[in-house]
Amino acid sequence: LHISLQSKETMNLKEAYWPENPGKHLTFGEAEKNKTDYRLDDNIKPSSYVINLQPDFGNFTFYGEVMITISASSPTNTITLHYNIMNITETTLLDKENNKTLNTNNTSDESKNFYIITAEEDLNADVNYYLNIKYVGYLINNSNIFYRSKCFENYVAAFTWLASTQFESTGARRAFPCFDEPKFKATFQINILRDGSRTSLSNAPLVETKQVDKVGSLFMDVFEVTPVMSSYLVAFVVSDFTRVNLTDEENNRTYSVWTQPELIDDANFALNISVQLINSMVEFTDFDFEFHKMDQAAIPDFSAGAMENWGLVTYRERLILVNHEKASVENEKQVATTISHEFGHQWFGDLVSPEWWKYIWLNEGFATYMEYFGVHTVKPEWRLDEQFVVDVIQNALAVDGVNSSHPITTDVYTPDEISSNFDNIIYDKAGSVLRSTEHFLTTDTFKKALQNYLKI
Repeated sequence: LHISLQSKETMNLKEAYWPENPGKHLTFGEAEKNKTDYRLDDNIKPSSYVINLQPDFGNFTFYGEVMITISASSPTNTITLHYNIMNITETTLLDKENNKTLNTNNTSDESKNFYIITAEEDLNADVNYYLNIKYVGYLINNSNIFYRSKCFENYVAAFTWLASTQFESTGARRAFPCFDEPKFKATFQINILRDGSRTSLSNAPLVETKQVDKVGSLFMDVFEVTPVMSSYLVAFVVSDFTRVNLTDEENNRTYSVWTQPELIDDANFALNISVQLINSMVEFTDFDFEFHKMDQAAIPDFSAGAMENWGLVTYRERLILVNHEKASVENEKQVATTISHEFGHQWFGDLVSPEWWKYIWLNEGFATYMEYFGVHTVKPEWRLDEQFVVDVIQNALAVDGVNSSHPITTDVYTPDEISSNFDNIIYDKAGSVLRSTEHFLTTDTFKKALQNYLKI
């Protein structure tokens, strides 16, 4: 996740906002007493998801169905997972081993985003069950979920709608019921039903497109199964974007940058430097990139800045597009470092993820380090290894010297506490600590240690 930290207010850690009661604040100690209320039980774990989605741009809803393969580590009749602001229409729990559908009683705790399924009998330990949920969600004009956005045609009044996602940190539950904590990793197979005027993208490569009606107005895009990953990294975009693409035949990878048609010429800088950055990071980490494709999409009103969804990185337009007739070197640096930050996450955050959000510095600290030193390997003339001292270390010293500072590992429990944890300490101080570690270990030892860390 790449955000404008200079404009982000730092939370007073003595207070924790309680999201279901606007206006009510609890002390940090009171929030700690309730920390288990927001965490899922470890007993039920997902191993795979199959997700079917159909966005409806006429009434700004989407129709969804998710089938989750789950298992219990000990017998239980209760399954609790996350959902938020959706209408669940049908829930089915199947004991696949015995080909038996279990009767369930389903309730919810909306204050904690919990969907609670109570089966008529216990689930056996270490046996796979299929949990199938049908639902209707909403394409709200809010860039922290599966949301709608406008694409203006040639910057005039006419516009078309697109749907995109931004799930970090607790937004996936708005798009599909899921175990929405980073430690509950699983595979995801995405299918998107769309009209013929749009295309769809997701994390994994497209397998096939099926025509589902006789007149050719509806198509189903079927995507490959992802590697095991956290729910917040799932992504999809449904739009009328066009792309520029490039195939790295030597490494069997295809790169694409998607944007509004009238901006397509501005995507070439990002496309070319992306190939160099991925190859540089593969060499640095000694760990190949998991996908044979890398999609990047320029979203018109993307508030987060950029998001490291595995295999499908999304950006604010100005952080990936470069107009060579007007852009300065600083513009190119900003785009290159943003891409390098998100590509760093493809290993540090996507491949290796924190168990919980208190350790988010393991994502953002490494990405901040790669933001500068990744670009330095392909553009040494910019001297970003030296600029790191001014841009990152000095900023970290400034924010770490005030009363609102906190450790880079900070306990967080509620969704709002999690969001507030993405601050300068997590990015700049953590990145500075990693650079210091490199300096006292030496670069070669640091690299070998990181390579081992990724392979554990």
